Amino acid sequence: MNWIHNLSTRTKLLLGFGVLLVLLAAAVATAVNSLREIDAAQRSLMERDFVILNTVSELRDRQVRVVPRWQRARKPAPAVAPSPVVSPDRAAFTARDASLLLVGASTGGPVALHALLAKLPRDLPVPVIVVQHIAPGFLAGMAGWLQQVTGWPVGIARHGERPLPGHVYLAPDHCHLGVNGAGLLTLSNEPPEGGHRPAVSRLFRSVAEGPLAPRSVAVLLTGMGVDGAAELRRLRDRGALTIAQDAESSVVHGMPGEAIRLGAAVHVLPPESIAFLLRDCGRR
Repeated sequence: MNWIHNLSTRTKLLLGFGVLLVLLAAAVATAVNSLREIDAAQRSLMERDFVILNTVSELRDRQVRVVPRWQRARKPAPAVAPSPVVSPDRAAFTARDASLLLVGASTGGPVALHALLAKLPRDLPVPVIVVQHIAPGFLAGMAGWLQQVTGWPVGIARHGERPLPGHVYLAPDHCHLGVNGAGLLTLSNEPPEGGHRPAVSRLFRSVAEGPLAPRSVAVLLTGMGVDGAAELRRLRDRGALTIAQDAESSVVHGMPGEAIRLGAAVHVLPPESIAFLLRDCGRR
């Protein structure tokens, strides 16, 4: 080590500074990796909490028994024949023709919504209107979480608002959400439907009964019960492109399972595949 003593003071300082920089860079890299791991863990915990919150709320309101996924039969519910009401010109409708994307979800919905929105292009030229069953008081937190993890602008719907392309609108607590013939969002405090307010059935029906039905895409995600299933069939009958989540990826395959049984779904897919199908939604 005599060579160190033969170095000039300036060279020694430069060597020491270089070693310090290397150590500092290693410390920064370790800190960044730790922060990334913490962020990923926090997101995972938030997803878990939303699933638990969703499930507890549904069980409390509906008092039904949930069969664990590993106990469920793997075969999806049998589908009836496609609706004869769809005319040939409407049958050719694709996602490119859409001006509106509707989504209904219940138990397990926040995680499914995350999976769907995270894979959809951020510049999608249609608005996304969502009814998610969730315990009162937690909606704002869910909106903020979805915006953080997906990058989409996510807000709570307001009466009379015109939804913007590339934005997500969640139904507020204690209010039904709909879309009128002019494409404006509507809120009402009419009685619950099937024990739900907001109800997916109300959102889907508001579009099925109006002029926007033939230019709409409707997605029914994981959830307990049958909310929105019959109305998804009505949307299909009016020429909308309709999609149900598959059993394998669902936390509870109640709502989408009933939709499949009714022949309401043109496609049955997991959320990531739904996003791939809709990647060109509205790009006509």
